Amino acid sequence: MAKETLDILSERLTPNRLRAHLSLPGDWQPFPAAENREAWSALPEAQRRELVGQGEAWHDYDWAPIRATTFLDFRRSGNRSRFEDMHFTRRHALHHLVLAECAEGQGRFLDAVINGIWAICEESFWGIPPHSFAPLHPHAGLPEVTYPVVDLFAAETGALLAWTRSLLGARIDADPHTAIVTDRIEHEIRARLINPYRNVPWWPWLRCGNRPDNNWNPWIHSNLIACILLIETDPEVRLELLSRCVAGMDVFLNGYGTDGGCDEGTAYWQRAGASLFEALEWLRLASDGELAVWDLPLIREIGLFLPRMHVSGDWYVNYADGMARVHVDADLAWRFGLRTGDAALSAHGAYAASRNVALGRVDE
Repeated sequence: MAKETLDILSERLTPNRLRAHLSLPGDWQPFPAAENREAWSALPEAQRRELVGQGEAWHDYDWAPIRATTFLDFRRSGNRSRFEDMHFTRRHALHHLVLAECAEGQGRFLDAVINGIWAICEESFWGIPPHSFAPLHPHAGLPEVTYPVVDLFAAETGALLAWTRSLLGARIDADPHTAIVTDRIEHEIRARLINPYRNVPWWPWLRCGNRPDNNWNPWIHSNLIACILLIETDPEVRLELLSRCVAGMDVFLNGYGTDGGCDEGTAYWQRAGASLFEALEWLRLASDGELAVWDLPLIREIGLFLPRMHVSGDWYVNYADGMARVHVDADLAWRFGLRTGDAALSAHGAYAASRNVALGRVDE
């Protein structure tokens, strides 16, 4: 399959255009903060009750530390599930507690949110053991905290904390005893993500030799861009970082054929094409639409790949190591189609949403 013109994002999203159209640092608030009660009170009552109920289920969650020996499981026995169960449960809990506080707005969940933030900030590594490496101690089974690794789940964790600060930062800061928590979030995101991304010239997921980049590239960039837009206050540093993100996503796109097909399998679309959409959507939102690139043919083809691979129900054409049954992130698919103006993709997102509701599945 023929390749699309190289570096299509860098040609469109130049540093001069980023400088001209991006919102000022600190001004970007794409979702209403918790103190905007008018916005949160506009939620349908059933949805509000659901969000509060989900938070209540995690209100008394025990933020027990993850032991070093649990991290070592992967090196010692190959087991990764014990660590990952604890790792992802913590983030799942914080996610629900944040939304519950936003929906209710009474402060009932704030201490639990702060416990979650602090516990996650205390972790030595925000990623998972298979993604950890220690250059100074190559045989180590524990993370080297002086060499932060930017992996999929470190980036996801940073974005979770950045959005938490965006939504609840003013409420946390209102108590002088806890105002330090939002500073801690900023410090950790800078130390673990922004500075390593800026200062390390080469990450394996950014340039894989002669091989096209895989889903790690847009998956990480979508979360990094959110962190940069929400955390970085220096306009020149922010411009430098976002320009690098744009160039980095071009590395990913340069490996695509003009048909937009995902070589990793249909199941990976949600962490490849859909993550690319999410990254580009943050730039669109941060520029009042001036940096939209939905008219680029390759972007549209990447979106349409999903409905083209659909067979029936949850079944999709599978190849590579992609599963045949896929639980589609309906919201991302619907919004992707809405932005590109592709009715087939937005309709597929709506179809997936109806199935998720009917089967009791929730997108997160």
